[in-house]
Amino acid sequence: MSNKNLPVKYEKTYLGLSKRLTWPEATQLSDTLNRMEEAAQWWIGDFLIITEKEFGEKYAQLVPEGKSQDTWRKYKWVCERAGPGIRVEGLSFSHHEKVAKLTEEEQRQWLAEAKDKGLSVSDLVKAIRASSSITDGEDDEAPDKTNDPLYRHVITCPNCGHKWQKEDD
Repeated sequence: MSNKNLPVKYEKTYLGLSKRLTWPEATQLSDTLNRMEEAAQWWIGDFLIITEKEFGEKYAQLVPEGKSQDTWRKYKWVCERAGPGIRVEGLSFSHHEKVAKLTEEEQRQWLAEAKDKGLSVSDLVKAIRASSSITDGEDDEAPDKTNDPLYRHVITCPNCGHKWQKEDD
């Protein structure tokens, strides 16, 4: 996903161009931005898995201030449940989220069906519900709060910037 040859400057709040784009360059940049948008949830989830293994509970402090810990926790949970060998390119993160609580075999089956039939996320959920005993709300299973450090609040000292965690009450 490199744009080394494009006259693009990526900043947090804007994308700048140092010259006018040709149509092929615009197409390349559009493809790159689309891939980045689709990949960000996977990158964040995988990052949290990796850093938890490396740093233990301390990894929870890596969620940037102002970001939703619930959202990042969901990314991690989906990535844990739907590992790289299960993920299907061409399907959204939401497709994978909806099958994440199923067994690996069921995930593969449903993701293949979604891809083959071009199912939307809501059509995938309807198909899963129609074929099983899943009831309303069960497909939206959330990560387990029991031992996940992301369920602890990170407190930052306004004077020195030191961070520590306070468990949810």
